[in-house]
Amino acid sequence: MIKKAELPCYRHKEIHPVLKFYGEWDGALAAQQLADEMTKRGMIATYNHPIWSRVRESEFIYTKGIWALEIFNYDTVNESATGYDETYWDVMLREGIPMLGFASDDNHNEGLFDDSCGGYIVVKADRLDREEILKNMLAGNYYSSAGPEIYDWGIRDGIAYVDCSDVFRIDFIAGNDVNDGTSHVCKDYEETIRYGEYVLKGHETYVRVKCTDKNGKTAWSNPIFMQGRKRG
Repeated sequence: MIKKAELPCYRHKEIHPVLKFYGEWDGALAAQQLADEMTKRGMIATYNHPIWSRVRESEFIYTKGIWALEIFNYDTVNESATGYDETYWDVMLREGIPMLGFASDDNHNEGLFDDSCGGYIVVKADRLDREEILKNMLAGNYYSSAGPEIYDWGIRDGIAYVDCSDVFRIDFIAGNDVNDGTSHVCKDYEETIRYGEYVLKGHETYVRVKCTDKNGKTAWSNPIFMQGRKRG
């Protein structure tokens, strides 16, 4: 990213001036301007906590140059239960926008509530070095989590599958018709599952998986995009 920067990269501790807008507010334009500046200065642009920010779909879902949407923000979950943004993610995916998702802490260390080590991504990389990790992040070779682990996930012989740590339910979320996707839920609190499948119908435009343990902690895969038919 830095090698492709069109503008000077930010220096350590450089403060970015806050953009000021007057008159009628155009959230989509403001988001695009900021995303453009970030990418031109060699940064990876993300869109964070839209529910906490009280923005509407039209203000950000069509922003160009965004690497991923923050689908879980541990800080705002504990602050005000405004850190789950999966619904917006599926809105984007259903619109045909190939958006990745990620979980993070948004750590502020203010001591008002726990905001450390609650949301993160696990990257699949051949080497533990910066460039290899960034390359695979940008390619979507990672999963997001607030606790559970995903060991393997993909599509094989027309069946979406996942191997994971002990969880209480596994959900396959797919688009774009009613009743696409499926859920596997344990019948007893003491029960756990580690594997799930979803037989694809053949028209899905994407499929992703989430694995949730009995304490409500979840791991999310990135979506797999397919050449399914689009709704007219």
